[in-house]
Amino acid sequence: VTKAGPGTIAEASIVGLPTMLSGFLPGQEAGNVPYVINAGFGDFSKEPKKIGETVAHWLSTEDALTEMSRKATEVGRRHARATKEIAVEIASLLT
Repeated sequence: VTKAGPGTIAEASIVGLPTMLSGFLPGQEAGNVPYVINAGFGDFSKEPKKIGETVAHWLSTEDALTEMSRKATEVGRRHARATKEIAVEIASLLT
């Protein structure tokens, strides 16, 4: 459960974690909500009760949790590649 920050979403997806989004910064993070939902590895709510119910459902439904984890991992592979490319580019600037 987190706000829709790009770093947190990338980190969660890299390790295959479904993501429950509970908020976002208007403008810069707003697009991350549909990104996670449309990719199939998370959901969004600002309501604590709905957040709890959603996460409890995920944890009690092994097939759904497995599928969300698989989808997160697919997205995470892209983030991991991009992270490596950024690190290589930065390293090249330092040498």
